[in-house]
Order: sequence, then C-alpha cells, then structure tokens
Amino acid sequence: MDKGMLAECRRVLDHGMPQEARTTFEAGRGYLPLAMDRSGEGGAVAVLSDHHGDPMIMVHLFKKRGGDWEHRGGGGAGTIDYPLIQRAPAKGQEDYLRCPGNGGVLMNPEHRLPWTGWYLRHADLTASAEVSRVRVRGRLIEVPFHGFLIVVWSGRRAPLVEALAEDGEPLATLDVSGPTFH
Repeated sequence: MDKGMLAECRRVLDHGMPQEARTTFEAGRGYLPLAMDRSGEGGAVAVLSDHHGDPMIMVHLFKKRGGDWEHRGGGGAGTIDYPLIQRAPAKGQEDYLRCPGNGGVLMNPEHRLPWTGWYLRHADLTASAEVSRVRVRGRLIEVPFHGFLIVVWSGRRAPLVEALAEDGEPLATLDVSGPTFH
C-alpha cells in the first residue's frame, strides 16, 4: 500500500472526512478519500484510486492498537462509472440504498477456526439523491454528495442500514450481509 495513502487513511480515521471534497486527482497524488466509518476498535476507509488511468474504489480496514490505526488489509475493484458526480434520484423503493459489495478481514489471525476469530467486516453502499444520512446500530453517517459510503461492524451479524431523508424520515432499510444488485 502506498505510504501516502496509508497516512491519509489514518488521518481520515482520526479526524473525519475532509470538509471540502475534491473531485479530481492532484498531480502526484493518485487517490482521493471517498468515505469512512468507525465502530469500536475497527475502522474502514474507502479511497478512489487512479490505477493506471482507470478509477478503482479500494477499501482498507484498520484496527486501533495503542492509539494508532494498524492496517489489517483491504482490496478494491474497478468502477463502472466515475463516482465523483452528483447522485441521481431513486427510481423506486429499492434504489434508495444499494450494497454493491462487502468484505472483511480476520483481526486475530492466531485463531484459525472461523467461529473463534474476530472479524472486521464492511459493506460498500450507494445512496440516491433523497438519502441524507444512514443509521447503523444507533450511529448516523452523513451521505457525501457522490452517494458512496461505507459501513463497518465487527459482530457476526450484519447490521440493518436505514436510509433517512433530510427531515429524518426513514426511506428504506437494507440488510448488508450480501451484495444487492438491482
């Protein structure tokens, strides 16, 4: 992982997303933070990477240890469309919130059996223009202008994510245990 990108991910986990969202890559800097979430000792940061001219969304997972964020793994995939554009309105109930992918890492590798390990999991989400924030297990996550966000959890069961309108009215609820492609 690029040391500059790793430092940026840690900065985002410590201080939150930058107030001013960049929409283009800076010279010599082939990545932009897209979204982040923290839950307990775990955190995740999604970055848009300019991978040889092809935009790719990468998600990196971290564990808080001794006051520092330790990188535990991550991965990425190519994007279909350049994601840093305004969100489109929903065409139907199922379009308010989607989960195009999810993943996770084993946080205590000394436990080889799946049922004895502690996993940090994440879900990638896309929100329509009507969604202002999402509620996940009591915490609120603001939806950025581009609509891409990430949710992280460490329990065995995936959380339900509730899409909320600007006035706080619930629009839809989504189980993020698996990808939803509509």
